[in-house]
Amino acid sequence: MLGSLTRVMELSTAVIGRPQAVLDLAIALLEAGKLDKAASIIKEEQVYLQTERLQYLCKLYVNIRKPQHLHSLMSLARVSGTASEDLLLIRAHLFACHELIGNTKDANDLLAELQREGGIDVRRSSRRNREGTASFSDVW
Repeated sequence: MLGSLTRVMELSTAVIGRPQAVLDLAIALLEAGKLDKAASIIKEEQVYLQTERLQYLCKLYVNIRKPQHLHSLMSLARVSGTASEDLLLIRAHLFACHELIGNTKDANDLLAELQREGGIDVRRSSRRNREGTASFSDVW
């Protein structure tokens, strides 16, 4: 199996470049629940999560109702030295995900934490669009 993974990494590196291949591997490990391994790869390879990639992953994890992936993504983003604005982006999506799945306690706790940290004007909204995804417009 390790040989297969090595070959996949070699092919991926040849097609999309080493930084993207490493990020793909780290995200796969994150989704498999291997956050420590994902974090060590990010540190070792000195790659960072770009805003566009974070936005995509946040929306994906909200749409598939995976708040645990958003928590792990937050940890991985901190390890990679992600900008505070992008960390806020993840937390806003985490808030929306908790709202969407009806996890009111965690949503309220996160809301209170965001408000304590800097007077961020976060308005509660549980509006959903036709696809059943939460609206983020009032989170900002």
